[in-house]
Amino acid sequence: DLVEDRSKAGVASRTLSVTVDKEKIAGWQRDLGRFLQIFNTELNVLTHVKLEEIIAMFEQFRLQAETKTTAQGTLPPGKPSLFVGRDDLVHEVSGLLAQSRHVALLGTGGIGKSCLAKAVLNEPDIVAKFGSQRYFIRYDDMDASQVSYDVFLDRIGGTLGLALGVADRLSTISTRLASAPSLMILDNAETFLDAAQDKTRIADAVDSLGALASTVILLTTRSRALPSNILWNIIAVPALEPVAAREAFTAVYHKPVEKTDVIDSLLQSLDCHPLSINLLAHAARENDWSLTELLDTWNKQQIDLLHNGDGKSQSLIVTLELSLSSLSLRKLGDSVLQVLQIIAFLPQGVDRRELSGLFPSLAGVSTIVDATCKQSITYRSGDFMTMLAPVRLYISYALSIATVL
Repeated sequence: DLVEDRSKAGVASRTLSVTVDKEKIAGWQRDLGRFLQIFNTELNVLTHVKLEEIIAMFEQFRLQAETKTTAQGTLPPGKPSLFVGRDDLVHEVSGLLAQSRHVALLGTGGIGKSCLAKAVLNEPDIVAKFGSQRYFIRYDDMDASQVSYDVFLDRIGGTLGLALGVADRLSTISTRLASAPSLMILDNAETFLDAAQDKTRIADAVDSLGALASTVILLTTRSRALPSNILWNIIAVPALEPVAAREAFTAVYHKPVEKTDVIDSLLQSLDCHPLSINLLAHAARENDWSLTELLDTWNKQQIDLLHNGDGKSQSLIVTLELSLSSLSLRKLGDSVLQVLQIIAFLPQGVDRRELSGLFPSLAGVSTIVDATCKQSITYRSGDFMTMLAPVRLYISYALSIATVL
């Protein structure tokens, strides 16, 4: 009986399934009929539309499919926790940006350009003016050989929360920036300003974005070769004042500094260079050195104390090698290091008017000196070309390595 009941149930189930299938098929047939009716109507209409209009319509659909907005781009960074002695600069830069004036922060590696930009980004007046349209776009994790036009735009698009399509990429970014007052900080701009490929095209893109009435650009860069169709307000970021340098050191050192004249002398021997101060303070704290021990170690192994890792924020060597490895300097050959050696050896640097006498066998010495200045390795002091003490220290180190090799 049980088998017979199950058999009847199976037959009933199959009968019901066939009935359902027939109803589904009939429904599909009705839907297909309605679709064909609609399609024929649409086809009759479209036959009267110009071919160019049909192509334009499909192009619009394609772009809408290719370009989409993510829920959120990269959030802007906060103000650096260790940030001293820059209040006047923050006020100056913020005032220029609030007036919709483009700004370029120039300076050697480790001078504090990125920290200054992050502090400006979080100023109340800047937050009030630009709100969520404040973008901090980093290029510090790549070198010039890795940058192309597409890479440049992809980094901007990613920070803005845009997934860029194949076509009209710059237009998509421009549309977002034009939607409200926008501040775009391009950090470590020397990376793309000295790009191995698409250099002119990238500069044109920066010019195009800077031309938007809604958009203000702040560059941090070591390179003085800026996009030429923007009126830049150029601010050379200086070293810290002695009092601020001591404050920066003691904030990291975490010990009372009783002999302020001793530490002031040491920091001024570094020309109050922010990265060098930070690295020196970290070395002293990590080794639990007294000031006497720090001074003794500094006198014996200076360059070692300014190298505490592989990143440019942990090593003076890394950050300055980035400058020396720029494409504009590499194409000048080994003569660059020879010229820098002489500048580093002379306390005042070299008199530009005496370059031909100092380097009689080097026909392009003026070009080399100008190139090092453009990369913020050297700087003008009256008629002289000189460099900051940490750069001088590094050049001596680099020369000793080159001599050994």
